[in-house]
Amino acid sequence: MDQDDLTPPPSGYRSPTTGRTLPDYSYYASRMELISWVNSLLDLSLTRLDEFANGAVYCQMLDAYFSDTVPMHKVNFFAHEEYEYMSNYKQLQTGLTVLGMTRELDIHKLMRGAPTDTLEFLQWLYKYLRKKRLDDTYDPRARRANTIKGGTDRLPPPFWDNQRFDVYGKDSLKTNYEGLNYSDPAPMRKSRTSSGRPHRQQRQDVHRVDSGDQSSEAREQMEDSLEEVEEAIGEPVAESPPMSEEALVSEASGEKRAPSPVGYSVDIRAVSSEAKVEDIPAPVPLSYQVPSEVSAGGVVAITEALAALQAVLPKFKSLLTDLGQESDSYAYRGKVRSMRDVFNTLTCHCALLLGDLEGLHKIQPIDPEALARLSAAGDEMSKVDGKFQEAVAELKQAEEAHPVPQRNTISITDRQKALSDTRGLDGAMRKVGAAQAALAQALLKGAVEGSRAILDAVPPEKPKNGKNGKDDEPKKESLSRTIRIGDFQMRRLKNGDIYKGRYVRSKKNGEGVYQFMNGDVYEGDFKDDRMGGYGLYTFSHEGRYEGQWERAVYEGVGTETFARGSTYHGEYSGGMRSGWGVCRYYNGDYYEGKWKQGLRDGQGMQQCTDDSNYVGDYQGGKRHGFGVYSFPNGDRYLGEYEKDIPHGDGVYLFASGQKYEGQWRSGKKHGWCIYTIETGEQWAGEWVEGKPQWVQGLVDGEVMDSRWTSEICGKVRMAWDACHRAQEAARQGGDRADEHWMADGATQKAIQDVLQRASSAAAAAQDARKKATDVASKLDTLARNQENSVTTL
Repeated sequence: MDQDDLTPPPSGYRSPTTGRTLPDYSYYASRMELISWVNSLLDLSLTRLDEFANGAVYCQMLDAYFSDTVPMHKVNFFAHEEYEYMSNYKQLQTGLTVLGMTRELDIHKLMRGAPTDTLEFLQWLYKYLRKKRLDDTYDPRARRANTIKGGTDRLPPPFWDNQRFDVYGKDSLKTNYEGLNYSDPAPMRKSRTSSGRPHRQQRQDVHRVDSGDQSSEAREQMEDSLEEVEEAIGEPVAESPPMSEEALVSEASGEKRAPSPVGYSVDIRAVSSEAKVEDIPAPVPLSYQVPSEVSAGGVVAITEALAALQAVLPKFKSLLTDLGQESDSYAYRGKVRSMRDVFNTLTCHCALLLGDLEGLHKIQPIDPEALARLSAAGDEMSKVDGKFQEAVAELKQAEEAHPVPQRNTISITDRQKALSDTRGLDGAMRKVGAAQAALAQALLKGAVEGSRAILDAVPPEKPKNGKNGKDDEPKKESLSRTIRIGDFQMRRLKNGDIYKGRYVRSKKNGEGVYQFMNGDVYEGDFKDDRMGGYGLYTFSHEGRYEGQWERAVYEGVGTETFARGSTYHGEYSGGMRSGWGVCRYYNGDYYEGKWKQGLRDGQGMQQCTDDSNYVGDYQGGKRHGFGVYSFPNGDRYLGEYEKDIPHGDGVYLFASGQKYEGQWRSGKKHGWCIYTIETGEQWAGEWVEGKPQWVQGLVDGEVMDSRWTSEICGKVRMAWDACHRAQEAARQGGDRADEHWMADGATQKAIQDVLQRASSAAAAAQDARKKATDVASKLDTLARNQENSVTTL
């Protein structure tokens, strides 16, 4: 090899394969060197790049060299949710801005631990910080102790990789299906495709997202060897998850199939050539029994949810009487909308859980007393839902009669706060979600154990004779097995995943069930070996997605439900939330509006549990543009926002009656303004960093006092000019809010339309799931009945 071959490329050189600008090798350090440097610097025990994802470590790296640059008391090392990650990155951005460190960051990728972006950012920090002098007295543990919730030496796993946390606070076994773990998974990233062999999908973010039965270290090793596994299997390995709205291909039976590319194949038609899946009798009860406490927990969750719904329904009806009255405000409308969403979502989830429990009863009878309670709860739930739909119809009529809230009302009343309290519904939502996840995991465990027992009975392929006519040394037995029944197959791949469903042209096409080794399961439509059409994906211990898929990623419309209670109904593109959508976070916050690449982007409204409300423009997940923010204490800001804080021109209305109309910078009053107090008296002034530096009392509005000097007159004119710009910005912010709330406007029509389409897509996914599970159950039944015959072939 020539010496030139060992010379690294110059800084700025673009890789011909990835198109990325390669790092400056004058400060290049390997991944392990960087992690070791950070551990030594901050006295941590990091081992992987994805442990940097929540942003807390980046914040402390700056703090170690530049004391008090980052507000460490606002940093959360225990950040486990996406919104908590975002808060850490805001503190990081504050520190970078103060230091004048300019670098465009893809926060979305850093939050999801994208290896390349994380490594490049660490390289950049390494280059900058190693030139600075570290304070010898810096105590990293003491600094972490002053952060939110205190410090830790080991960070929790990312929100998209949290298999190790159990809802009951217990560590779950990495490879069993019994622990009930949950967290909000991020949405899925669209897979890379090329004209050659398909690449594996990676889970994004989001929302992405997300789970595996291995630890993160084991997952990294598995991902590194995944392409080799795909080559050995002869087909792409299905990924967690990867979505589509097209109907799946269903070919007529009788087509010749190519030889099985995986493992040893047994054709049950050799035993019963007339057997067809459609003609197979209903499944018999499995030997595995769902623990009684799981079904009992489902019954308890249903009855408690019913009680919560019955308690809230009269409050919801009473709340509607304020529409169009003097107490009608933006925050009030947001509370009504949030309450309607959680009530409707909870009733839908209860109906699904009821259906699952009834299905369980068919194969494993539930205790008669519990069954009677369940039946009674179902009847009452139908009555409550009927009354709720009547109330929703009244709400729609009231919104059409009074399309825009009162602009002069700036705070939510105590009565409205009490009536709109949804903590009971939120708690019931979490319990129903946990019960659904527990039942799904228990049923999956039974299905997996049954499938494994059947496939284990299939004999492995015998080793071929060696060159000298003698048998070669036996090789390690492969996990792969295949049983064919007509156009359907039960197949276990070499990685342990199990697929049961229809095959057309040697590819998964049509209805099927795919059980992942990590406990995830997909039930629905497939197209050309990938999830495509309608289907339901259940994340092990976390939640589920039901809706449209294309090429194994979310595409179209659908619904995400997380075990902690968060929900999203809306549009997706490339596996991420994009378009119109409604999200209710598990802490009770509610957002409706536009999304782009998994972040709020465009027109939107957010109602928070602290009674604050924002209506206006978003960009990249932050308030950016014009809007109206209503504070819990009754204050209100109308005007320009930049990167989540007031910046530019705007009007601040105090609940006391005072008013600031002027310029803002980085969330503080900064520049020229006109300030009005409760009595109507006005002052022209100049503010710097939130404090007045010069003021001049006004006598008659914009009329100049003859006693003023030309300098004072000039300053007063600049103050009035700033006031007029602020009033225009406030008008635009108010127009954004009115446009959002207009009942017959484009925004509300788009939101109602996407909610209806998402509901229809979820229903279609449930139908596809039923067809897929019926096929899987019949395959299990026929294979089990013929097991003795199979093993003799």
